[in-house]
Amino acid sequence: MTDHPGSNMYQPLPNNTSIRLLRILSEPGEDPLCSLETFDIDDEIVYDCLSYTWGDPLDHQLSSPSSTPLADLPPGQAVTLDCGYKIDVTPNLFDALQHLCSNGYSTMAIDTNSGRTKNYLWIDALCIDQSSTDEKNIQVSMMGRIYEKAQTVIIWLGPGDEHLAGAAKVICRLSSFSPKQARRRFQDIDDPELLETVGISQQQWVDYAAFLQRRWFGRIWVVQESFFSGDKEVWCGDRILPWSKLMTAAQLLDETHLDTVLKAYILNMLEKPKFKGSIRTKLFDNRLNNQQIFGKLSKMSAKSLNLGQLLYFSRCFNSTDPRDHIFAVLGMWDASQICRGTSFQIKPDYDSPVADIYVHATYMAIYEARDLGMLGLVEDSTFRDDPELPSWVPDYRKGHRMLPLTNQVRSGTRSNRWKASDGLIWNRPSTSMWSRTLPVEGLLVDVVDDIGPTYAEIDGEFLLKDLLSLVARYPYARYPSQCVSPSEAFWRTIIQDTFREQPADNDAARNAFVAAAVGKMRDLEAEIAAVGEAMGGGAFAPYRVEMEQFMLLREQTLRILARLETEAPFDGVIDALTKAQRQSESTRDREDFEESFRIAYYGRRMFRTRKGYFGITAQSLHQGDCVWVLAGADTPFVLSRLQDENWRVVGEAYVFGIMNGEVLAGERRLEKVFLR
Repeated sequence: MTDHPGSNMYQPLPNNTSIRLLRILSEPGEDPLCSLETFDIDDEIVYDCLSYTWGDPLDHQLSSPSSTPLADLPPGQAVTLDCGYKIDVTPNLFDALQHLCSNGYSTMAIDTNSGRTKNYLWIDALCIDQSSTDEKNIQVSMMGRIYEKAQTVIIWLGPGDEHLAGAAKVICRLSSFSPKQARRRFQDIDDPELLETVGISQQQWVDYAAFLQRRWFGRIWVVQESFFSGDKEVWCGDRILPWSKLMTAAQLLDETHLDTVLKAYILNMLEKPKFKGSIRTKLFDNRLNNQQIFGKLSKMSAKSLNLGQLLYFSRCFNSTDPRDHIFAVLGMWDASQICRGTSFQIKPDYDSPVADIYVHATYMAIYEARDLGMLGLVEDSTFRDDPELPSWVPDYRKGHRMLPLTNQVRSGTRSNRWKASDGLIWNRPSTSMWSRTLPVEGLLVDVVDDIGPTYAEIDGEFLLKDLLSLVARYPYARYPSQCVSPSEAFWRTIIQDTFREQPADNDAARNAFVAAAVGKMRDLEAEIAAVGEAMGGGAFAPYRVEMEQFMLLREQTLRILARLETEAPFDGVIDALTKAQRQSESTRDREDFEESFRIAYYGRRMFRTRKGYFGITAQSLHQGDCVWVLAGADTPFVLSRLQDENWRVVGEAYVFGIMNGEVLAGERRLEKVFLR
């Protein structure tokens, strides 16, 4: 048996537009026997593409313990070529080929010239000489055309399992929803009204979640494969599902809020920490979320997608080779005229270092958009482990750790709520070569003087006081802008001034903050009561230290609230606490405020500047770091000085009072600096 193809098995392709196609010769029940033939991509030939995942196609977290991962099956399965060579393939590809044979695939494709029955397939693992980097570079650059010209793309999701029947029922049910039903919003999978309205049981929701957790939905190459293909068939075990129904079901989940509800339900099932980070941010790399990306892309064309938007999407998916986070989306990018006129076009090159490819792609995305929205994708340094990456370049291998503040990368437009740089654009450098150093212009606004806790330091605890201390430490301060009190600026900052996806300058948001603060205090009181009950039952010693800590925490928090009670909305917190027996908190208000807080604060921390501005940014910031407004950036950034004009990006920032060009209102001279 020959290990994966060597030079003796594959003859060099005649030219840069040549491709190999595979033809299945075996009959149902036989081990795969195939032939490889060479064609030109411009030839009139009928063929299909197989889209699959190389590893185990199933995610077994929601399955019974008896399910066997394909990766654990004995290796050594091989495809035999008619010339006698044997090619080792992954168990999932072997399984896919056997299913194609069993379903009579050899009778499907017909050569348009001869009319003879053929069964031509393009399969990356078999049709590309994987041992030749030069061939891989050329073939990968053609994959967009290969999938676009295919008659059908067969999406192989893997074998059937215990969840498939239930998942298929859910897909059928959701895709048949009426417009009236689609306008409903649900809060909980356990809601009896949901079962009555939708007709889907809890177990069927679990089946559907398990189906969407199949690893095909998390593979980066399938984004391009599904984007270019016209006719798509989804094969899963012995079932063939219409791709359109999958997309309709995904859209319905989004419109009814059921996607968020389902994620929360599954997280609790898996006994993971509840809401450990926002379910909208923590799970961006989760395959349940990727359905929305497929849906968005299905409505777009390559001309409407810029490179930055594609790079944003690429982080939601996984790849074996980290370079593929760039190469897998290049075929979907119709470079603008400005980019086509440069000498630093991006082409697949698997010999290039990963860091160089990431720098090149990020620079090109900034160059194309002429704005700095890409800097908003940079993760906190605590999540980075590649020292070769400049601070302004995202590590695309890492899933989204927090939701970017700016919308311009996500939507592909400059339509955004904030305009910190007041419409100033990033000036392209005169050189036509990409660089590891990014020149920018901006205004140094202020210096970080005090720092609050990170999300991880307060999540799941009763440490309301650690956040409140940041405002309580400055009792006589005035806020430097917008005629608001520091207390008002404080609570709006910790949610990025956004509540229920709308600006938070309203009574509903203020009341929700009060509900959240009161709820935290009530949780603490309940914990104290529970510990006291345990101590009263005779278990005194084990709980003594815990009780002392809780009592001290309550005393400290109440003391801080008392110092702030003269300012709204903290007067409402004190009032609600004193009337706790007669008032009931709004559970929904509290939950919505805490969700707004999670979205804004996860992976970040609060800070106060020397002038008194409140802001939140990446959690690795230090005292002495500087707040900048950069030309071409809709949001401020926190930078750390390296030496002279060289700076390091700490992270994108929300700073209350400077988000809409306020600091550039007068004649201000911009300073040129370099990000490294």
